[in-house]
Amino acid sequence: MLARTVQAVLVAVMVLTSSACQATAVSGAAGASRASRASGVSRVVFDDFNGAAGARPDPRLWGYDLGATWRGDRDNPLSQTYTDAPGNVRLDGQGHLVIQAVRTAAGFTSARLVTRGKVDMKYGTVSARIKMPSTPGIQPAFWLLGATEDWPRCGEIDVIEMPHRATHWAATITGITTRGHVWSRDDKGESADLSRDFHTYWVTRRKDSITIGLDDRILGSWTRDSLAPDQVWVFNVPMYAILNIAVTANRLPSVPGPVQATMLVDWVRYAPAS
Repeated sequence: MLARTVQAVLVAVMVLTSSACQATAVSGAAGASRASRASGVSRVVFDDFNGAAGARPDPRLWGYDLGATWRGDRDNPLSQTYTDAPGNVRLDGQGHLVIQAVRTAAGFTSARLVTRGKVDMKYGTVSARIKMPSTPGIQPAFWLLGATEDWPRCGEIDVIEMPHRATHWAATITGITTRGHVWSRDDKGESADLSRDFHTYWVTRRKDSITIGLDDRILGSWTRDSLAPDQVWVFNVPMYAILNIAVTANRLPSVPGPVQATMLVDWVRYAPAS
């Protein structure tokens, strides 16, 4: 765990940007220049989630996507409602962010935190130290979306997604073709149970290049030249980070009673390319 003497603040003045990649986008600073919006944050950003138990994460860095808009697709139907309630998102008082999916009488609630309009990042490395949940039907993720276009033109980078169990991981990039269709490239695999301890998940972006990793291991790497001729490289833009737990409706536990899944985040860091 990184030393707690590091302050959970921006090391220098951040460049706020606006995002069109989601209907609930948060606007950036009204006076931001076109050049600033194109370049993203230019200094190191670090959040170690220090704070009192039950407090919200730093509002200078994090916002929320709320509601039941994100329902997945026919093959992967999602059933959560995202909230910013303390039962779904809070600090634990021990230097961790808690994201919790909870089954209630009305269905599942969860949380989806975003840095959109607060920390939009271009080239460099985005990393997070996370202890994942392991519950059937629970789908935790750490990922990025482009800050300048609507999905899928904005581009999507799934740094880590765990569909249905903590021993199976997926790292994925998603974009659009010249005909307007969605394409995805992914690497998937089995691992030791990632819910047993904290691990560092990271993505390094450079112009025309993406590399995703887990601890000291590379999970996947893609370049503009590795795409098919009709697949557009949409990733040379500022992107924002997302932490969330989705709930997959067709894989929910059938047992009655409470179901609760917790993602613990130790820290999140962005280091721009030098």
